[in-house]
Amino acid sequence: MLPSCCAIPEILRDSAAGMMMQQCAEVFGITVEALLSASRKIQPLFARHACAYLLKMQYGFATTEIATCINRRQRGTVLNALRQAQALLVTNRYFRKNYDEVSKRIGVYIDSSSSIKDEK
Repeated sequence: MLPSCCAIPEILRDSAAGMMMQQCAEVFGITVEALLSASRKIQPLFARHACAYLLKMQYGFATTEIATCINRRQRGTVLNALRQAQALLVTNRYFRKNYDEVSKRIGVYIDSSSSIKDEK
């Protein structure tokens, strides 16, 4: 269970998705607050991309729900994060290593060849 002062949205706090967000932050070496911030530094950015990708692929969240979870205003931002995450899984060893670690910790493996479809 996460502490009540944690920045994870209340609706996710005691859920598997909330725990996954906590694991993303921990593996990427940042705080949950940094994950949810607007920072464009590489660690928070990669953590948000991994988090969005896992929320979509593992938990089946809609892009609008993911946007709410990670403090983004528009689903287009999330769609971009999903596409970026998919590309990073193939091209960036740092991202892939941390993504695999988060997946292992939460007990899932999501094939990076799965495609992201735009929702209407």
